[in-house]
Amino acid sequence: MANILQRMRNTMGNVLSGVLPAKMPQLPIIPQGSDEVGPRGSVPMQIKGRMSGWGIAPNLSTVTVSISDIQSAIRQAERGDTYRLYTLYRDTTLGSAHIQSELNKRKMVVCGAPYSIQPFDKKAGGDGVACDAIKYMIEDCENWDMGIGHLMDACLWPAIANEKIFEDNDTGQFSNGVRYGLKKFFCVWPELISYKLPYLAQGGFNLPNQPGIARLPVQTPTGLLNPVEPMDSVWNPDSWEPDLRFYRTYPNGFIDFSWANMYAPDPMRHIIHRGTLFGGVRDNFGSSMRSIMFWAFLSIQARDWWSRSMERFGAPFIVGKTNAQSVDSVNFMQSAIQTATKVFGMAIDRKDEVELIAANSTNLSEGFKMFFDACNREISKIIVGQTTSSEQQKGGGIGDGTATLHADVKEDIRQFDQKLLGNTLRRQLFEPFMKINGIPGNAPRIVWGGVDEEDAKGYADMLVSLKQAGLRATPESMEMISEKLGINVEIDPEPQTISGGMASKGGKSPQKKAD
Repeated sequence: MANILQRMRNTMGNVLSGVLPAKMPQLPIIPQGSDEVGPRGSVPMQIKGRMSGWGIAPNLSTVTVSISDIQSAIRQAERGDTYRLYTLYRDTTLGSAHIQSELNKRKMVVCGAPYSIQPFDKKAGGDGVACDAIKYMIEDCENWDMGIGHLMDACLWPAIANEKIFEDNDTGQFSNGVRYGLKKFFCVWPELISYKLPYLAQGGFNLPNQPGIARLPVQTPTGLLNPVEPMDSVWNPDSWEPDLRFYRTYPNGFIDFSWANMYAPDPMRHIIHRGTLFGGVRDNFGSSMRSIMFWAFLSIQARDWWSRSMERFGAPFIVGKTNAQSVDSVNFMQSAIQTATKVFGMAIDRKDEVELIAANSTNLSEGFKMFFDACNREISKIIVGQTTSSEQQKGGGIGDGTATLHADVKEDIRQFDQKLLGNTLRRQLFEPFMKINGIPGNAPRIVWGGVDEEDAKGYADMLVSLKQAGLRATPESMEMISEKLGINVEIDPEPQTISGGMASKGGKSPQKKAD
């Protein structure tokens, strides 16, 4: 089995050459709109990243892994092989309750907030039709919240990929009546992501005076052949996602680690989301999760160290006092102590003494707690930008300036996540959906609300103050106000004013009836 795995992981050649026949039958390219895995640019109906349990990376437990193992995984990732680093990311997240808690806070504040679909240009009539189509698309999607939540992992991971799986509306099951509806998202496994291509020689694999590597077609689950695109093995910085590639899989779901058979992301099929501002650093260098790895490793190790120290020093130990000059007395005392650990009692001479001495376990536990809390605080700073939401601290009570400052930081992060995710969905989901269904107009924007009552009241008081000063918000500013409130807001052509304790239209006071 080890030899087979070594052959599959051999990244210096085409591993398919020893598995499939040298000459494969030529089958026609799958047409547009087919139910099979079609060529690039076609409407995706089937999942392409079909990895079974055979391809899942083995668990690299953070209890047995060492700092040198983490450094080794980082060095490999810096040369494009993120397989081990992403496995450590996965296992660290699953093994740390604190990381899961903080990451879920950041994801739920976006996924759990109410949202609205707003037209890109309110003056364009066709944009309203596009808004209705996108609303129905979201309602018909089977796992919208799960897919959005997976994309939100990009606030720590370098890049997260989803496949958009569409379904033909020939039976009329979709409520919006479009030709193709969004059936579901497929969360692409991180084991399938590769960044090796930028570290190959320019021009791909056909180096001067070197034999070319055969690009064999890869068998799809249905038995048809999807030929390898030759340009997928050529690094082109002008292409969409030039660094990112996906490994193909065998019919049994095992990963084909051959460089020659990797395929490029398809804008019609894939959504690639990034939730950080590391624009000048390549994805394979690890992004924010790289800095968390070491703190998470120490915090998980601290749990094991604390458990072992408490097991060793937490219980009191026996000190026997006897005549040290008498060998028989010493042997008798040692025998009595050994018996006491089994039957919880002992018989000694009247002149001998036994004491139970306990170590200062309180100070021991307090030291580990301080170290554990320090690790968790550093993790919280990276994920949510503050620490008061995870633990009670001095000077962080209600009404305190520190707590208010931390709340402002959390709000800034929430707005940032919503803005980046909204831009990704508009460019990589809404626009392709409108294109394949022939929907005219501009792709709408998705805006999340979620402002608290105090902030909403502040916006309302500001507008009232402007009105009292003889000013009003312009139609162009309504988009920003709608984005802040999470609801569509427009200027009332006949605003209500307060006069004499009664509301009236157009600023005119209602006339009193004669007595």
